[in-house]
Amino acid sequence: MDSLRAREVLRLYRPGTTDALDPQMAEALQAVQRDPELGDWFEEHCGVYIAIRNKLKQIEVPQDLKRKILLENIGREKVIPLHRRPPVLWAAAAAIALLLAGTWFLNKPATKPSFTKFHEWKIGEVQRGYAMIGNTNYAQIVSYLTTNHFIANYTLSKALAKLPAEGFATKPYQGKPVTMLCFNGGIVKNGKTNDLYFFVAQRADFADSPSPGKKPRFGHAGKYTTASWSAGDKVYILAGQGDDSDLQQYID
Repeated sequence: MDSLRAREVLRLYRPGTTDALDPQMAEALQAVQRDPELGDWFEEHCGVYIAIRNKLKQIEVPQDLKRKILLENIGREKVIPLHRRPPVLWAAAAAIALLLAGTWFLNKPATKPSFTKFHEWKIGEVQRGYAMIGNTNYAQIVSYLTTNHFIANYTLSKALAKLPAEGFATKPYQGKPVTMLCFNGGIVKNGKTNDLYFFVAQRADFADSPSPGKKPRFGHAGKYTTASWSAGDKVYILAGQGDDSDLQQYID
């Protein structure tokens, strides 16, 4: 499936559902891994869908709505069928609906993305195969990040800084800047060396970021263990194929 066709299919994709089990949808998701531009579009598509879904969930339905509707219709002698309404009324109603929708989107309060959703999305990308720029020269990576105004003023533990670099990425999440570094040789399991993925973002960009000074939050997603924490104005995520203690040694 080419990228154009994949985009058409993925317009119907709903994050957090079983859509990925559909064979055609699964093929389109594979195309996302091959095309970075398509990947950026898909991430934005999912972000918008999640934002709208969360907004709709916040709308409270009045408990007495049904009773009010029934009371308002008592005693009415005539109901005009919808198909008999003059076309001009349909046009006016459509114009009002568009105006109200546009006004809501333009004036709705800005909401920060959820750190929890950000964490889930990035770890999901790691499991699908994270697209990154391969570079083993850490000095060059830092120089690139600094020169191009990406997040570069993060803090690495001594243990993590000793690991050889594998690559990096600067793929944003819902418009928020994110820097990802991949380190090689972090955890050895069953004689196999596994990579460590290190994400850094601005703590203030997310609604429920971990508080500075708190112990790391550990979690598990598929074959990956994750740890997330905040320090200063940054929030961090570390992911690798190991257990909590394997990651802890690269946080201290």
